[in-house]
Amino acid sequence: MLYYQFSYIILSKKISYIINRENKLIIFIFLVLFTFISFYYLQSLLAGAGGMRAKPGIKNIIYIFYEFLGFIGVGPPRNYLRSNPIIAIKDFIIPIVTVSILYFGFFIKFYYKKKGNKILDSSNKILFTFILTLLIFFIVAYLFHFRFWARHVSFLLILVIFYFADLVKNSLLLKNRFNIILIIFLAISWLYSDFNIRFNSNYYKDNYKGAVSKIIKMDDNNHIYYAGSIPAAEYYGLYFKNIRDIKKWPKIKECTSITNLKLNKLNKIISRTNKNLIIIFKKYDLFDRNGAIRRYILVNKYFNIDETKDYIIYRKGIK
Repeated sequence: MLYYQFSYIILSKKISYIINRENKLIIFIFLVLFTFISFYYLQSLLAGAGGMRAKPGIKNIIYIFYEFLGFIGVGPPRNYLRSNPIIAIKDFIIPIVTVSILYFGFFIKFYYKKKGNKILDSSNKILFTFILTLLIFFIVAYLFHFRFWARHVSFLLILVIFYFADLVKNSLLLKNRFNIILIIFLAISWLYSDFNIRFNSNYYKDNYKGAVSKIIKMDDNNHIYYAGSIPAAEYYGLYFKNIRDIKKWPKIKECTSITNLKLNKLNKIISRTNKNLIIIFKKYDLFDRNGAIRRYILVNKYFNIDETKDYIIYRKGIK
């Protein structure tokens, strides 16, 4: 993100010249790109690909901004956020609030009492193009029941980068010291976010599709106890009557969620038969914080029968 911003600042005169010379050019270019990608998604939907059908809502829009503004590596990982949004945000409240204050201060300082300021023209045109294209995308997605995420509108990220780069360039031109300080702290938060996404295993994408597929193919007499992201598992066919009953997704195999339960609760929930399977995803600080599931597995003689880089499946009583 910072690389593209610096590139934009270096080439800002040329880019601003193009934007200002032809006001409609940038809007036209991105609407053309949007049209091509829309045909691609439409073809996927008509072919029955692209995941489950569901209408998008305000949560999808919020998540796009959450990811595009760099919160994805500062706040909770995506699957943890989707599983327990209130708890997840509470756990990461300090970094989320800190970065939010930086953004708030940046925009207030830049736009307060600056209506009609021509130096913001190029930034506003980029912002308008982003909002217009996202709005059209949302309407089409809503009509076709396409529940999109940030990756589906990744072509818009370059607009976000150029928008902030243009504001940075203008801050330098206006010699706005306060904004420059805020920009430095925002850049640090972006670097921290990038570092987490790249090197922190808690932010890696887990193979829930492979895990659920393997569970579904196992003997129907087994009862599955599950510790991981609930929405991700439900998306691929598991359902959890002990916590909620989702009706809009296919119900292929019932499981019992034991995510982050304490040892005394596990002893009450898990039956004492040899037909139990426990699957636990390896992000233990997200799904087995107090280590109770791992202690239960050890004490009750569960053995590892399958393991990948993402999860382990245990069976009781046999190797």
